[in-house]
Amino acid sequence: PLNAQLDKMEEAIGRAAELCRHLLDGVRRESGTLLAAHADPESGTPPTSAPGTARAGGIHGAVLIVDDDESVRALARWVVERAGYPAVAARDGDEALEKFRADPGAFGLVLLDLTMPRMSGEEVLVGLRSIRPNVQVVVITGYGEDAVREGELAGTAGFLQKPFSPDALRAMLQRCAGK
Repeated sequence: PLNAQLDKMEEAIGRAAELCRHLLDGVRRESGTLLAAHADPESGTPPTSAPGTARAGGIHGAVLIVDDDESVRALARWVVERAGYPAVAARDGDEALEKFRADPGAFGLVLLDLTMPRMSGEEVLVGLRSIRPNVQVVVITGYGEDAVREGELAGTAGFLQKPFSPDALRAMLQRCAGK
């Protein structure tokens, strides 16, 4: 039993380290992009056309990030906000549905973990769709896409496998913005 617990801890540490590497890579790229942009001489701020500062056109509203892993929520929030979208985080399905129910029209996209305690991502998806049937949802999970049941992906806008890089999430946001 002790070895099994140690194995789980080692696996969790490995996932956290991988997420930290992705986050740091994204910070380095973002810093380089912003430093390369010419600042407006009067205000000292980057021009609105600088990469990473302009809001893409198609996702109208905030991005709801639903994941029980705090490091995943933090990485996703960082990427979403730097892409120009407001981000709202929820640590489980109950909190996600509560926030969504309070203002369903405020959200343009939901990033939804499939594996969470108490309420599965699939149950949350059903709840979200009962409130607003056309909400865009991107499924995120540590399992490969082939391991996810077809029903869990039905009608979703996309799939991201954890750990995902900031670039992969940025690309997904751009793809969803075009829909």
